[in-house]
Amino acid sequence: MIKKLSNFLFGYSINHEIEHKFLLMVPLTASVIMALFVPVYIYYQSLPLILVSAIGTFVFLGAYLLIRHKNFERIASWIIVIYAGIISNFIWFYFEGSKGPSIELIFTILICAAIYFRKIEMLLSITLILLDLAILLFIEHKYPKTIIPFPNNLERLFSILINSCISGFFILYFVFGILKSYYQKKIEAETVEKLKTKFLRNISQEIKAPINSIMGFSLLIEESDLDEFERKNYCEYIVNSCNGLVNLIEGIANFTEIESKEQKVNKTASNVNDTLYYIYHYFTDSSQKLLNENIEFKLNKKNLKHDIQIMTDPAHLKQILINLIKNALKFTNSGRVEYGIKRNKNHVIFYVKDTGIGIPKERHYDVFKGFTKYNTQQNISNEGIGLGLTISKNLTELLGGKIWFKSEVNKGSTFYFSIPRN
Repeated sequence: MIKKLSNFLFGYSINHEIEHKFLLMVPLTASVIMALFVPVYIYYQSLPLILVSAIGTFVFLGAYLLIRHKNFERIASWIIVIYAGIISNFIWFYFEGSKGPSIELIFTILICAAIYFRKIEMLLSITLILLDLAILLFIEHKYPKTIIPFPNNLERLFSILINSCISGFFILYFVFGILKSYYQKKIEAETVEKLKTKFLRNISQEIKAPINSIMGFSLLIEESDLDEFERKNYCEYIVNSCNGLVNLIEGIANFTEIESKEQKVNKTASNVNDTLYYIYHYFTDSSQKLLNENIEFKLNKKNLKHDIQIMTDPAHLKQILINLIKNALKFTNSGRVEYGIKRNKNHVIFYVKDTGIGIPKERHYDVFKGFTKYNTQQNISNEGIGLGLTISKNLTELLGGKIWFKSEVNKGSTFYFSIPRN
């Protein structure tokens, strides 16, 4: 129950990084604190502070919704900092200025901004906060009558204590968030390093296999007592091994380009129907020998009655579909592999569905990670280097879309990805 509530409020861990979750907690907590302060300021009969707290409740809640549902983190962060500054200014004048709790609140905002913001934004936020503090100190010194003192010393100390607890909570919260984020990234970096090491160990075998085939069958072809049929078969083995080697090298090259941010996107007006038919002919071409005779390969033509035009990179779109279909064929011994599209107002949603072995729930988080291969006890080919889905995900995001999947063990998987129409 607690986990479901946490996922609803802060997002699922598979979709959001730790920094995102920690940032979500700040406006949500601030919104609750503002709501709790409304009755306190009613007690002090301070209409301006009542209004500031009531409005603050909705402002911080709005900032939370911007981050949670629209992912406008930067805009929401500045809203939080600016409104927190407005609140501290009101508290300064109504609760004894520098002798009251507002000085702690200002320094808390300063520390949190310095922790969260980077480079220019950090310098800008710190400059604005310090400038604001200087102006407040000047006004307090020049016009002391503008500052309203506490009725008694006990209330002043109590107010400072409450604000110290709130300030301490936010500072510790940010520090804990940084440490946790650092620890998680360290583990991820170590995991990637281990996967890369494993990949380098395995890649030699992946390269050796086709090279050995090429060399072995080339030597056999030299034998003079071979008939034409045997010679033709050996030539086909050599060609298939060469194709496998080319695909292997292309996969590594594509992944390297994407990781180094050098992959180019050439968007043009593309016909979705033509792309889907091209993919069908690519896989049904007998010379490619990509289909298993036990698998029914189907293009769903339900939504292809009219031509669909989108602005995208056709080469990248074809590569995504080819990667997903090859993956589906690889993990399907018998049954069906189907692909097609679903209509959407702003996107075209492509899908590839299979009746293969499916993906266990515990492996869902690793599906799009690079250098990972799903080893199974079933009679499934384990060739490849585990980059197909990673490349598909990166290319989809490069085209401005998203990729996701549904899978059930022994029932199959369906991979979806969306591409914007414009």
